[in-house]
Amino acid sequence: MGSARISDDLNFRRMSADMLDSVMYVENRAFEFGWKRSTFQNCIDHNHDCWVIENGSHTPIITVAHAVLCVTVDDAELLNLSVDPTWQRRGLGRMMLEHILARARILGAARISLEVRRSNYAAMSLYSSVGFKQVGTRKDYYRTRRAREDAYIMQLQILTRGHTTSYETN
Repeated sequence: MGSARISDDLNFRRMSADMLDSVMYVENRAFEFGWKRSTFQNCIDHNHDCWVIENGSHTPIITVAHAVLCVTVDDAELLNLSVDPTWQRRGLGRMMLEHILARARILGAARISLEVRRSNYAAMSLYSSVGFKQVGTRKDYYRTRRAREDAYIMQLQILTRGHTTSYETN
C-alpha cells in the first residue's frame, strides 16, 4: 500500500526522504518544539509506518498532514500526528488517525498507545472520540517556552473479528 485516494484532491502516501522538506514545514507550523528532520529520517530508515496526506490541487503538491506509527510484535505506538494549522478543523486529523488505526490492525497490533500534551485539548478530544483512554502521565515530558509540560499516555485496545475491526478500551 503506497498511496490511496481520499478525495479528488487529497491522497495518502507513504512518507519518503524526498518529502521531508514538506513534512518539516508542517511540523514546524504545527508545533513550537516539534520533531527534528533527523528524527523523521530515522523513522523512515527503521521502516516505521510513516504517512502523509497530500493535496494534489496545488502546484507543487503540498503535504497537509503526516503521521508516524511504530509496531513491535503486537504493540503499536502513534509517535507523531500533525496537521498543518491552515488545514485543521477539516477532518484531516480524524482521517489520518483512522488510517493509522487500520494500519496498526493490518500490522498485527493488539493495542496502540500515544502521548499527548495535557494542553492539547483538540487532540485529546479526537483520540477519546475513537475510544482512547488515559492510562498514565509522563511528568514534564514536553518542552515549552517557559518550562515543561506533562504528557498524558493514552491507549486503545484493537480487537479484530474476521475482516472487520472494532476498537475497545481496557
